[in-house]
Parts: sequence; C-alpha cells; structure tokens
Amino acid sequence: MICFTKPKVPCTAPSSHQLYDLLWAEVSKWRGQMLRGLRDTLEQKKDRIENVLHRAEWFAAARTARPENSEALQGFHAPTVLVVIDEASGVVPIIFDVLEGSQTGRKDAGENVMFLIIGNPTQTSGPFYDSHHSDRARWFTMRVMAEPAWDGTPLGEGVFLSPRVSQEYCDSMAKRYGKDSNVFRVRVLGLFPKSEDDVVIPLEWVEAAAMRDLHRKQRASISIGVDVARFGSDDSAIVVREGRNIIKASRKHGNDTAKTAGWVINEATRLEREKLRDEDGRMYDERERIYIFVDSIGVGAGVVDMIRAAAVDGQKPWIVVDVNAAERSSDPDCDRKRDEMWWKAREFFRTQEPAISGKIDREDREQLMAELSSPKYDFTIAGGRVKVESKDHMKDRGLASPNLADALIHTFSFEVQKPAPVKQDGWRDRYETPEDDWTVV
Repeated sequence: MICFTKPKVPCTAPSSHQLYDLLWAEVSKWRGQMLRGLRDTLEQKKDRIENVLHRAEWFAAARTARPENSEALQGFHAPTVLVVIDEASGVVPIIFDVLEGSQTGRKDAGENVMFLIIGNPTQTSGPFYDSHHSDRARWFTMRVMAEPAWDGTPLGEGVFLSPRVSQEYCDSMAKRYGKDSNVFRVRVLGLFPKSEDDVVIPLEWVEAAAMRDLHRKQRASISIGVDVARFGSDDSAIVVREGRNIIKASRKHGNDTAKTAGWVINEATRLEREKLRDEDGRMYDERERIYIFVDSIGVGAGVVDMIRAAAVDGQKPWIVVDVNAAERSSDPDCDRKRDEMWWKAREFFRTQEPAISGKIDREDREQLMAELSSPKYDFTIAGGRVKVESKDHMKDRGLASPNLADALIHTFSFEVQKPAPVKQDGWRDRYETPEDDWTVV
C-alpha cells in the first residue's frame, strides 16, 4: 500500500473473528504507528483500506473465505496484487484455487502477483500443509518457534526464534501436554502435528472447528454439559453446545456442591432468558427446553438433585439428565457409556463441521481444544469394543484431567430433538428457512 503504485490487496481468513477481530485489528495497530504523512494517505474502514486519492484502484479488501461465496474473492486485477491469507490451515482448497486461478499476472508484462499465507501448522493436509512439503519449491517458507524452547542446535533454513513467547508459557505447555504432544509441536515449536491413528479426536479436526464462524441458520437445542470436580486438583467445568456451535466453556476451582449447582443454575437461567424468551419474557415456543447433562457419579449426584429441585420449584423449561459414564454403553461397538460419548463427539467433529466460538475466554478455549485432542483409544480383548483412555492413564502420561472435554462429551449422552416450528397467522416462526425445521443434535 505504501511501496507500490495502485496495488490491490485482497485479505481473507476462514472466519470473521479471525479476519476482523484479529487480522484487521493488527493492521489497524501498525497503521497507527506509521509516520503521520504516510498514515494520512490511507483510510481504514470496516472491510477496506483505501488510498484517499485513488479509492477505487488502490486498496486492501477483507473478505471471509467461505466456500459457498468463493466468487467474492475473484476479480482482483492490478499491476501489483498481494493476496493475504490468514490462518491458512483453515482455508479450504477451493478458496486457494479461486485466488490462484484469478491471479494470472505476467512479470514480463509488468504485472506482479504475490501471496502471503500465514497460520498455525494445525492440519496435515491441504494447500497450507503442501506449501511446506510437496509444493515447497514454489514458496519461501518461514517457521517461527518459541525462543525459550530452543535447545541451542543450529537452526535450519527459514527457521526463526520468537522472543515474544515466555519461558513460563513453554513450561506450562510442556507440563500440561508433554513435549512429545501435538499441542506442544504446534503451539511452541511451530511444527505440523504428527499423524496419530489412535487419538480419539485428532487435533486438526478441533483446530478446524476453532477457525469456523458459528453456524447462524440452524435450529438446534441448547445443551449444557457439566463435569463436577472430585479431587482438589481438578476443576468443575461447564460447556454449552447449541447444535453444531460450542458457545461457552468455563472452569471453576474449589467449588463445593452447592456452589457448583448455583453456577449451573445461573448459566441455565441466562441461556433461558437470552435464547428461549422474547423481550417481554414470553417463551418463543412453549415446547422448547434446555438440556442439562450432569456427571452424577459421586459428588455429582448432589449437584443433580439441587439443579433438578430448582427447575421444579421455578417451573423452569429445563430437563436435567444424570450422566453415569461407567454404565454399559447403548452402542454395541463401545465398551462403556464414557467410550460411547467420546465416540459420538469424534463423529461430531469428523462429520458435522462444528464451530468453537471465538468469544470463549482464550485460556479456556485452548484448554478445551487441547483436552479434546489428547485421549487415545484402543479395543477390548473380549468383543473388540472401543475403549477410550482413562483419566488415570492420562495422568500417568503427565496430562491434566480433561474436565472441559468431559463436560462437552456429556452433551452427547443421548440425542435430543427440537420441536418442529408452528405457523402463526400464516407466518413462519422466528427460524429462517424451511430446511431448518428440525435438527437432531
């Protein structure tokens, strides 16, 4: 925008959160630090940065990388074009194809087309992965690793150290997940994850969910999963899932039974007010329910009783479900209920294109993602049924108890179905499209 005449700079990312809240905010920060004479030549808007004298032909434009709207990224032609793709691991191949196909610049004709693709190395396939492997000859690649994690061995070509990462962060990641874990490889060393066939939910599936926008046009029940701490070292955890959207993840340490129950009751009350009722407090649909799935083993039984009593006394539209992870699975391919719930969560991430909200507290969000991608699975000798790694075995591997992940898998205890919408006075209800009449979640 400063060094070239009349350039066009299309910028994209897999989600609006990544594009506007992170990339566009970062651009704004650096524009603010430019010399005033240069800064004043550029005006930053919600989705464009324009040269104030040549707005139509000298600009950067932000466009979310959605497969269903790939044509929005076509048509950027100029003597100089810089294509910026942030969190490139989460951008699907069709977007790369569209961008590369529309940029046919010829250097012998004075045209200059460049690509800058940035991202965490979270996926083991796709154009970003290929740019560092099979397609590397076409790219100048850079790998950035945390400086405190460097062991002093000579750095390879294109490997750089980041002094912005603290020793405390590196130590924390190593203690939580182990130096051999994919989380440590990706977040600290800047390496692509290893393929692990025995992980229940691969990290790349979870990372893909974290890079998606929330699904807006869906009709889905609200499920609250609760994991109740049993030991002083564990946290109690809540995760809220609305269909394919994971909209909240939170932990509390040191809560007793009553405080944990009160925490869940407050969360359910908030969701009821925001999701099920209008401004006057009336239910959109009297058949709507919030499902609360609580780990009922041990101290969790007391939490279940308190929430259920509050629901009855307050005539709340809540259904409180006891979850006993140790009971026999209803799926003949799984050993116990816990294994069944984890396997349903695996299929959820594999087939449903879920989204993890970017508004979740960053530490809780990263903790949830790491916990989901940590447990391994095996098969029982008798019957060959799926058996997910136990919490005790995970602790033996130096991993923390997966409290947030367990809260989420509780929402897969059984399938719940939204009631079909009703027509009133010839108009459809508040949901938008006929195909969204009901969703099993």
